[in-house]
Formats: sequence, structure tokens, C-alpha cells
Amino acid sequence: MANEINHTTRLQWSRGGASLAATVTETEDQAAEYVVQQLMHCTAESRVINFRDVTDPKYFMLKNCEPKDSGLDVLIAQDTPENLDLDPTIATIRLKPQQGVVLPNVGIVWAALAITEAKVIAVIIQR
Repeated sequence: MANEINHTTRLQWSRGGASLAATVTETEDQAAEYVVQQLMHCTAESRVINFRDVTDPKYFMLKNCEPKDSGLDVLIAQDTPENLDLDPTIATIRLKPQQGVVLPNVGIVWAALAITEAKVIAVIIQR
């Protein structure tokens, strides 16, 4: 039996008795066997996010693990650590504490940068 990938996204809004919600669920068999989970300690010096054996990622998930009131944001860029160090404005994602993001069908060159030390968890699933 193949490995199964399940991905669900839900967005909900409500105000004054009115509400909106949308859910997207995707399930598929994984053709390969590779998956990576890593806890990274990001600092003021950018570091590469290591995809190890994953060469064709289906999903790439990141979560800033710092406490909600810590103020420790993490910048994420689809670029090299050297370029992110030179120009932090190239970051396409800013994760506030306890925020996460799931990106489908991404490339394998990513870097992370924190203003001070912050813990980030990354999960990468091969297609």
C-alpha cells in the first residue's frame, strides 16, 4: 500500500451573527517515500532549509514555534541564505509566533532568518 498524503485547509470568518467558511481537502497516494521533519533554530544569520532526500516536494509546511507573545518573527525566502542576509526584504513570508503556512508544489531552495533566535518546524513531503 502506498503512503497517503492528506492536506486540509479551512478558512472561517464571522462577525455579528454572519459567517463564511471554506474547506479544501486533498488526498492522494505518495509515489515516493521521502518525508522530512526538522526543528530549526533560526538566528540573525540566515540558514538554508534542508530538504535532504526530497527533490520534488508536494507540500512544504513551516511553523514558528515561539510563544504567541514573544514577538519573535521569522522571515522565509525562496532564495539562498546569502541573499537573504544581504537583503531581508526579499522574504516572501513573515511568520509571527505560532503562525504556520503550507505551500504546495514548491522548489527546493529556501532560507530562514530570525531577528533573534527562534524555533521553526519544517515538514517536507516528496510528491
